[in-house]
Amino acid sequence: MSFCVIIPAQDSNRYHRDGDLAPFGDTTLLEWKIAQCKEFAPKSQIYISSQSSKIRDIALREGVEFVPRDGTKSYMQNIQELLDCLRFEDIVYTHCTTPFISASVYQSMYEEFVRAGHSALVSVKELHEFIFYQGKRLNVENAFALRTQTEPVLLVVNGCYIFKRAKAKQTQNFIFADSTFFKLENLASIEIKDIEDYTIARELITMYFAKEVGNEHRH
Repeated sequence: MSFCVIIPAQDSNRYHRDGDLAPFGDTTLLEWKIAQCKEFAPKSQIYISSQSSKIRDIALREGVEFVPRDGTKSYMQNIQELLDCLRFEDIVYTHCTTPFISASVYQSMYEEFVRAGHSALVSVKELHEFIFYQGKRLNVENAFALRTQTEPVLLVVNGCYIFKRAKAKQTQNFIFADSTFFKLENLASIEIKDIEDYTIARELITMYFAKEVGNEHRH
């Protein structure tokens, strides 16, 4: 199938002064994510989008494609222009801030996307929690009910979005009204949103490798 992987990256953001170049294991978050994607897709189908010269140099060294981002334009404007210049039908859009979404998860998501003919597949975490919104109960009918008995809530994990390029261009969005959801297990769903998340994620690297080795043995 005709697909490519897009990884947006920054060299500074709210969770770390070095952004996606923050240390992670013996590498950086960006290089970690590139390595995962290389196990899923050919290098020629991996695109790094950034306005950073440091990140451009890493992309060139890693042998993947680089697309400069225009700092004067909005996030969605840059995505729209990127989609305009790509020839691939299907887009796998992923972030460095979900370091435990592995190649096997990307593979499983894309296989489901193709097999079921989805227009969009979004990574989520399923939660069984009591949810209130604007002071009103959303999924709580009985105060004595167990959380496990509540209607599950799906939390979008800003980790992987797979969608049809043509429809995203048409709607100027990649979370469609008819999007389907792919449930991630707990480790894969961890997202780095602040410095505390980043610190915790670094502590979980050993667990991630142990899980990956276990998955290989099962296969």
